Amino acid sequence: MHWHKQLIYAVLCGDLREHDVENSSTMFTRSNRIAVLISSSVLFSFTILQFSQSNISYENDSSFTSVFQEEPVEIRRTIREDLNQNIVTIDRDLFEEMAFHLRDAPYDGVGNYTRFMTALLGLKELTDVEPLVPGTGPVINDVSSFEYPFAIAPCREKLTNHRSLFIAVISAPRNFERRATIRRTWPNHLKNQTNSNKPLDIVGFSFVVGLTKDDVIHQKLMEENERYRDMLQVNMHDKYRNLSLKVTGLLNWVHHYCPQVDFVLKVDDDVYVNVHNLATVLHSHPPSERSVYGRKCGGDTISERIPRNDSKWIFTYESWPWRNIPQYYQGAGIVIAGSAVRPLLAAIQTTPYFIWDDMYLIGLCAVKARLRIRTSESIFVDWPKNYADPCFVRNAVTWTLRSSDQMNSSHFVTHNLYRNSTASRCVVRTYDVGPNVTLVNQLESQINETAIASEFPFGFMEQN
Repeated sequence: MHWHKQLIYAVLCGDLREHDVENSSTMFTRSNRIAVLISSSVLFSFTILQFSQSNISYENDSSFTSVFQEEPVEIRRTIREDLNQNIVTIDRDLFEEMAFHLRDAPYDGVGNYTRFMTALLGLKELTDVEPLVPGTGPVINDVSSFEYPFAIAPCREKLTNHRSLFIAVISAPRNFERRATIRRTWPNHLKNQTNSNKPLDIVGFSFVVGLTKDDVIHQKLMEENERYRDMLQVNMHDKYRNLSLKVTGLLNWVHHYCPQVDFVLKVDDDVYVNVHNLATVLHSHPPSERSVYGRKCGGDTISERIPRNDSKWIFTYESWPWRNIPQYYQGAGIVIAGSAVRPLLAAIQTTPYFIWDDMYLIGLCAVKARLRIRTSESIFVDWPKNYADPCFVRNAVTWTLRSSDQMNSSHFVTHNLYRNSTASRCVVRTYDVGPNVTLVNQLESQINETAIASEFPFGFMEQN
């Protein structure tokens, strides 16, 4: 990033380090000419998120218009010992002017995202909340404040030497049919896993929902929970804009009530899970490694694939000035190592929420937590064209479905593939080519054994 963008972040976000301060002022020195925009209109306050041992405020005791000069520019600084939070005060017009110059700049990391969003939203440090991991940064989100109007029992203790797993199915309150279909299908394979050499120890299973304002849906939801006792309700209004809060509420519950689990599977309620391949994958990775597992996406230039005026994704210049977005996971099916839950929550504590929960959780918070971000094309497949096919089922772990009929069809094929080898097999076609590259013969081979770990290779996602 060029020096002028560094200066924008420094002035815009109060990024003045204690060791840069001498006596009562800070000096910016550059070999090039620099511009400092300071005016005297209505003041706008926001929190300094870094560095300050003392409480700092920038006084508007001088009025500078656009100043261009070779000499160092002095920004006066005063210490307020009576404040209990870190505040920097600048001009609102200055904020908007400097934010304008970030438009269409390359995205330059979660640190500058945090600085920008903190200034934009006027966030303040929560000095009465202890950070989960010291050194992650000042706390701006109280991740432990969630309540659960109804919840499942805490995870039971691990009974075997097998991999333990907590399964969280993200669902909306009104999705009664989807939850009913899931209860009839792939969770049944968890109770009778056919790849018995490497089974999973399921220590907890839950549908995760939020609050609803619809009294009829609320009553039906209460009755459903009373019947099945497999629901975790987070005390936030269940809508698209709050999905990052919902996932945070889930992770907070896992942190408190399932702390010893090896892995957490987070899937949406329109996803089918091949339990047999999931077990194979999880047994090939150590739970002590602070990792997340999923399918990579993102990194796009906004103007190419994500319109600025799309009301669902909210990539306006005001909320996301950069021209591209970070890489992240397709969030409908991801795995989180139990050892990664606490550092991930610590990163959420110090990172302003973003409306797009998939990008927020992995592209921002997992990167800030310095987790190992492992990627595979097989762990999640989005809207496959030929899902009801033995070869597809054999080579995939989770996949999205468009209807209950497709969920049932996937379950039928999966069930037969692993339990009735004569009824369902993966037919692999190969070709025997002669010396003159002429097609000689088509050969067919049938595969009905379970996939092995080497068939699910994982790479690493570049962290940006």
